[in-house]
Amino acid sequence: MLNPNPISPPNFRAADFGFNKDLNMITFKDKDDIQNLINNYESNSNKIDEFYDKGFVPYRVKDNVDEKTFNTLTLKRLDILKRVEARNNNVKSIAKMASTANTNSTIEDRYDNEGFINDDRFASILNAEGEVLVENRVYKYTEDGLYIVDEEDKEYLNNYIANNANGAPLPTGLSQIDSKIQAYLPPRDKFDDLGIGIWGSDDPDCIPPKGNIGWAFPRKCLENPDFPPTLPPPPPPPTPTIPWLNTPYDTNHYQNCVPDRPWIDNIFGRNYACEYYFDPKRKLRTIFAAEDYYLFFDVFAQAKFKQKTWLGWFSSRDANSVYLKINNAKMTLGDRKIQIKIGTQELKEAFSEIEKILDGSSEKKATFLSNVYIDKGNGTSLVEAYSPTFEEIRNAANQAGSLITPKNKSLISDIRINFQDLFGKTPKKIFVVTVLGKEQAITDYDIANITANAYKEYVTKMNTPDDKKLPAGVVILKKAMNGTSPNEEGEVVSYSFANDIVKVDGLAVASRQFNIPKQFKLESATIEFTDWKWLPKRINIEMSWKKPQSYDVDIEAGAYYNGRWGGSKFRVIKK
Repeated sequence: MLNPNPISPPNFRAADFGFNKDLNMITFKDKDDIQNLINNYESNSNKIDEFYDKGFVPYRVKDNVDEKTFNTLTLKRLDILKRVEARNNNVKSIAKMASTANTNSTIEDRYDNEGFINDDRFASILNAEGEVLVENRVYKYTEDGLYIVDEEDKEYLNNYIANNANGAPLPTGLSQIDSKIQAYLPPRDKFDDLGIGIWGSDDPDCIPPKGNIGWAFPRKCLENPDFPPTLPPPPPPPTPTIPWLNTPYDTNHYQNCVPDRPWIDNIFGRNYACEYYFDPKRKLRTIFAAEDYYLFFDVFAQAKFKQKTWLGWFSSRDANSVYLKINNAKMTLGDRKIQIKIGTQELKEAFSEIEKILDGSSEKKATFLSNVYIDKGNGTSLVEAYSPTFEEIRNAANQAGSLITPKNKSLISDIRINFQDLFGKTPKKIFVVTVLGKEQAITDYDIANITANAYKEYVTKMNTPDDKKLPAGVVILKKAMNGTSPNEEGEVVSYSFANDIVKVDGLAVASRQFNIPKQFKLESATIEFTDWKWLPKRINIEMSWKKPQSYDVDIEAGAYYNGRWGGSKFRVIKK
């Protein structure tokens, strides 16, 4: 059982940032402040409006501004880019990319600049030239990659870029160009295994293999997607007085995007976009993106209602409601180690006994429900702790795919816990499933299956959409029984949730970031067995902002405009 310290404060620090008018740059004290701003954008973004009043010209205007502000800032950005182009007509920078589109492009295309920096939140803190100041260092995002210099060397960097516009490409990873300039180019293999699956289908033939370039879906996947899988549809809800009060029941008319639409690659990552047009000047653009900006790794989904003006497509509040729904998400994590110290002879004997059971079993591993956290809504949780017997472990270890719920259960009340860092919201319930086994016996394939089975077993019955809380989530904890050290390792390897809805009324954008928390801490842990009682052992989990190892996400997005719902669906798979 994972048992957080009840006095642990939530991991939150308000973003601290300012504006340097001379450089036209937003400034941050450190990288953590950028991440805090991204994570808590809604509560911090009003400060950006103040910077507009002081003269800040952004790379992309923030969402939910009026059309006049959008046009004014867009024209100012154009003026800056023209000056940059005049300074050096061949500079391969954001300036060139934005202001010298091909001759067949319209002015609207040139300003719909979402293919380069996809995250609107991050784009809104970059200046017109794609720059931000962090710890007195300039981070300049260009179509060649990221350049980093000290603040006083900004002009030196501009001259370098101007004189090397047609030079060799940057090396992959972090490199030192000269004594003043660093550069970063994300490795492409981070993104090559992203694929698009059939929305709502669990058929293994409809899941693209890793490295799926040139792979085609079987006809059965495109003609008859298996959705909903085996479950009858729920009855339609009563028609509300306000038609956009609830998300739509019938979405059969939504655009079901399939892999005939290509991924869009840019220097910092990969994104998949699907658009639903209400009319020639109104559309809902839904995107899933995975991008490495060096300052942080970004995986997110977003639905944005947009209106076409003479200066391009901008975020519009004309839709009564916009929603983004994650129908199902399974995230597998890597390198999230924790230490469980074994301090007494009795506990070592317990490990030894379990190892004997696993060694003599057919599966070499056992999976069981270890505890359930039930949110009480006042900052505390009720915990159900499950304690398996050795016989239950033996039975689980000799049945392929077995997931047991131990008979013995105890209750612990008023435990303070902050799972919001992991799920983005506080679920009503969290089911923690523990996997015991030899390291080599627990594969990524096992983890994926365990996550899916645990969700089906424990969560499906609670699977009711809620725009305030997640109905429930699953966390998979792997405990490797290696028997080689008194410091045994445990690892948070996966988490899963479904029917998560982000819905906004009278606004343009609904978005969902897939968090790998920077400092998700659990201060103590207890694993109980009926045959042996384990004392609480002090541990500490710290997660860094690294990419998920794999994920499988069903996405649906919609908007209510001009008396009707419209939207898109697609499924993103990373193996």
